[in-house]
Amino acid sequence: MKTIAAFFVLLATTTVALAHPGHRSLTTVPAPAVAAEVSITVEGAKRVIRANGIPDHATGRFPGRGNPNMIAAQRYVLVVPMSPQRAATTTPLGMGPFGVAVNGVVFDPGANE
Repeated sequence: MKTIAAFFVLLATTTVALAHPGHRSLTTVPAPAVAAEVSITVEGAKRVIRANGIPDHATGRFPGRGNPNMIAAQRYVLVVPMSPQRAATTTPLGMGPFGVAVNGVVFDPGANE
């Protein structure tokens, strides 16, 4: 069983290296110097997520090819209903977050990051 697990770790590492030529393995880049901060609370009928957007794990290189930005702490306050309902119409994604990971890192696909 350990051999199979080791194989999948090696496969994942190799896949990352092939998919992102010129980038070092994610495990060789230290986590950002600023600590990750996230809190998730319930306030009435809303869930409130406050985060600085810093990941709690090692990342790829920043700045990097195609992205001149450094990782920096932000101030996010996201409020979502405790009981979400399906919308009657679809909302197109644009620039701005559309979700957040449990570690407080915001998903912002419009930024192409």
